[in-house]
Amino acid sequence: MLALIVEDEPHWSSILASIAKKLGLDATTANNLSDAESLVTRGEFDVLLLDLHVEGPEGASLLQIVESREDLARKTILVTGFNLVGHALATRVPVLCKTDLRELVPEIRRITGLPPLEPS
Repeated sequence: MLALIVEDEPHWSSILASIAKKLGLDATTANNLSDAESLVTRGEFDVLLLDLHVEGPEGASLLQIVESREDLARKTILVTGFNLVGHALATRVPVLCKTDLRELVPEIRRITGLPPLEPS
């Protein structure tokens, strides 16, 4: 299974790739808008971790591509450095703040069909 990580900050890209790999996923990273648009539109991934602001506000165009296609929307998690709690973001994909990724693993598991972790 493949996780596509669209993130222009190397530190966060590395963190997200590490999480995906710990779940047994291969990880491909796009760190610029051009590469990301090409990879996203092909849809050859099992889960997409999408930074809302890749290369600034222009990165929101990727969310529009995702939102326009059900096949992409159902396997996307929006990951942003901005705390959007309490803000209206019209999207049908899960939104997680980079500073609080507690729900990232459960969301990846839900999207990919990986079994939930057993309680210890």
